[in-house]
Amino acid sequence: LRMKDDGNLKFKGGKLKEAEGLYRDGLSHLDTVKNENQGLLDLKKTILLNLSTVLNKAGEYKQVLVNCTHALDIDEKSVKGYFLRSQANKAMQQYEEAVMDIKEAIKLSPADKSFREEFETLKAMKKKHNAGY
Repeated sequence: LRMKDDGNLKFKGGKLKEAEGLYRDGLSHLDTVKNENQGLLDLKKTILLNLSTVLNKAGEYKQVLVNCTHALDIDEKSVKGYFLRSQANKAMQQYEEAVMDIKEAIKLSPADKSFREEFETLKAMKKKHNAGY
């Protein structure tokens, strides 16, 4: 928990590599815990998503896909997991996957207008990409 909190402070201060290291250390420590409980799983999901935010900014999109998928395995209703994975897929020009993930985010958070705007952007990018532009 302390590593997550310290990572959050580093992230807010723009120290992405330091935040990434703290999040990775936190995950390593969580992996040594023998008795998983819901609190531990929730913390793991949060750290995976925070790490994914950092990695999206660093351009490490494949790792974002892995981390978000692990987070979604823990909580299939994680709006942030679908959104971050959508952003990584978008950056990798995997528009079909990006659209599917943003649709899931919209289903889980229908009042969020930014998701609908992103959906429209992704649809247009997908159409343009498929047309060969």
